[in-house]
Parts: sequence; structure tokens; C-alpha cells
Amino acid sequence: MRSSAALALIVCVLVGTSAQGQEPKRWIDYRNDKWQFCAAYPQDWDAQELFFGDVLRATAKGSEIGGASVTLGAFSNHHGEGAGPVKPLDEVAEDAEDYLLDTMVKDLRSRNEHLQVAGSDALVTRREYVKDRARFISKEVRVRRADGAVIELVLRATDDQFVKFEPSFDAMVQQQFKPSCTKVAN
Repeated sequence: MRSSAALALIVCVLVGTSAQGQEPKRWIDYRNDKWQFCAAYPQDWDAQELFFGDVLRATAKGSEIGGASVTLGAFSNHHGEGAGPVKPLDEVAEDAEDYLLDTMVKDLRSRNEHLQVAGSDALVTRREYVKDRARFISKEVRVRRADGAVIELVLRATDDQFVKFEPSFDAMVQQQFKPSCTKVAN
């Protein structure tokens, strides 16, 4: 199971699309200096940094509390303490599944697909499960960098909202995400 320290580094972003579920037209750049990854979120979201800037939370204006969410985060991908061998992305996804099962989800189904995202090895996991009598779907993208860090982007929504938010999530992953970005000098 993933450590609580890794979970504390997750960045939460609540997803928003237009009323028609279209991909956003304008984006606001976000840069995580600690983990040196970049992404962008739709301009019409309200955003705030939390936990001394380690977390960004953005919500679609007028969205409901507890609606669809996207998390962006990073963690060291090593077995045990120190700089041991890195875990395969499949094992990282299994750890996430164990965490979900620990939260008492039911009827969990998962499927994985290996691909490239932004030129890096990635694993996309799609999960369906029931929690608190609601059916959820998640799409989880994990990218391994050369330094062993894993950058994680996860869309989670009820099954009736997932289709509406998936185009924004896919655009974020495919067009707005960079697993490594260096600090710009002033």
C-alpha cells in the first residue's frame, strides 16, 4: 500500500467543462516546483494552492461540491527506504487498488493499458466501482520519469458524469501535461 507521505503529495483539482461537456478553450499554466512537473487547468476554474503550495485545488465555477475530480501528484517510486529499485507501474497501480479496497469500495473492476505520455512510459488504468451506493469510474494515468518519480493524474467521477469530464481530462493529459519542466529563470 502507498505510504501516507505519498498521498499527502497529491494535488487535487476539481474538473470543469462547459455546460455542453466541451474541452476548455483557454488554460492556466500550473507548475509544481517541488516535483518539477507542469500542467494546465481550464481558465474558468477557481484555483487555490494549499499546504504551502504543494497542492493546487481548482474548481469549476458553479460546480457542485463532491463532483468529478482530477488529482495531480508525484511521489518517489522506490521499494522501501532510500534509492532502491523502482517499482513497475503495474505494481504502483496495484497499490492504488489496495488503497481503494481499504476504503470499502465494492464491485471493483480494473484494466490497464501501457502507452507513452509526453514521451515517457505510462500506464493508464480504468476502474469502475461502487462506493456509498454510487457507481464511480476513474481513469488513472501514471508516468514514470527517468529519476524514478511517478507523476499521477486521476479523473474520478460518478458514472453519469464521467463522459462529460473525460474530454477535459484527456486534453489535460495529452496537451497540457509535462512530466518534467525546469524552473524558468527570471
